[in-house]
Amino acid sequence: MKRVVLAIIAIASITGMAACSSSGTHTQSLSPSQSSSTPSGSPSTSPSDPSTTASHSASPSGSTKPVPTPTVTPPAQAAVDAYISMANVLDVWDLDPAKANGAQLQPYVTDQTVKQLVAIYKDMTAHGLAYRGDPDTPHLTVLVAGSSLTALSDCPTPSKTNPSVQYVVATGKPVPPVANPIPGLHPKAITVVFTGGHWKVQSIIPNEAKVCTP
Repeated sequence: MKRVVLAIIAIASITGMAACSSSGTHTQSLSPSQSSSTPSGSPSTSPSDPSTTASHSASPSGSTKPVPTPTVTPPAQAAVDAYISMANVLDVWDLDPAKANGAQLQPYVTDQTVKQLVAIYKDMTAHGLAYRGDPDTPHLTVLVAGSSLTALSDCPTPSKTNPSVQYVVATGKPVPPVANPIPGLHPKAITVVFTGGHWKVQSIIPNEAKVCTP
């Protein structure tokens, strides 16, 4: 999931188009954060437990082990569940973008964001791009836990033994990494809204100009 931004930038560089992103890019968020009501309660923080947040491991068959869901403050748990569930779906799509199926995201992501994400993976398929290696390990902090909106921050860390690499499927060659304005780990701002009786991810906005610590 953390790889979608790089996918869009890579596609843009290959096609000469301007970069735009689904999970949030330097210029555009996956979906604008719009809440119809103000979250109730005061802001609270609850970092995810690193011991329960492991990276995926790609098996010889190409399957992916799901990231365990961290335990956070109870009012935000369902929102975190939705975010991790979404991440697990996207991490599988990363290995074979042609298998992207919006129905798999519907329980965890708003309709507009589902469309944007599926479009990203269709572009990856069209340009012969995919990922190999283990996805980043999420490190979540609860910023706001409201009745209709939950705000999270994620400081993902790459695998030390098998980091994720985007590559061109036809050649097997890695796509050159995108240089960040500031080296180091970069945070993501995540908005999860309560809609239709379920918590669903509405936006993921990475901030390449800031550095975070897990």
